[in-house]
Amino acid sequence: IAGELDADPVFRPIAQLTAASGPNGMTLDPQGRIYITYSLTHQIARLTLASPLAVDKTEVWAEGLLLANGIKYVDGAMYVTVMDLSLVSRVLRVPLRSDGTAGTPKALYARALTLLDDLIPFQDGLIITDFLNGTLIFWDASRGAYAETPKGTFYGPTSLAQGRPPLFNERQLIVGEKGMYTVRDERDGDLLSLYQLP
Repeated sequence: IAGELDADPVFRPIAQLTAASGPNGMTLDPQGRIYITYSLTHQIARLTLASPLAVDKTEVWAEGLLLANGIKYVDGAMYVTVMDLSLVSRVLRVPLRSDGTAGTPKALYARALTLLDDLIPFQDGLIITDFLNGTLIFWDASRGAYAETPKGTFYGPTSLAQGRPPLFNERQLIVGEKGMYTVRDERDGDLLSLYQLP
């Protein structure tokens, strides 16, 4: 769905996605094209817009990305969280070539027996949510995973955004917490938390 953010916004469908594909993460490139991860078909779809409220073309941009989840565009590449059959979750960098096609994915960070979910660019690296451990991981290319919040800081963190004025500042993170359906806990259900960076 999409809508104009005016005084009285109205949102309406602009594209039909197949539920069986498991649409999950979403990001945009500098040309305004929308990229959506399909967790169940292990793909990234790309939607090219004819106008802000009309999709001109939908295509598969990348394939073979097992359980593709979070995705963000940063400096000419897509950063994507995936999980392989050995239960190792990874962050991949997939270059966006000059012709618009996907380049060869490169693994940047891996962690076993958990689910790396969403991610955002931060300083010279990334902040990554660890869904099962309930943490935020701070990563960059020179130091790797150099910091992490205490285990259980969040309950199934599944989405992440950096604060923006006027309501927030850039040292604040908005964290969506999903909870886990197999565990009974008073925190079950969707939560939205504000996390202040040191």
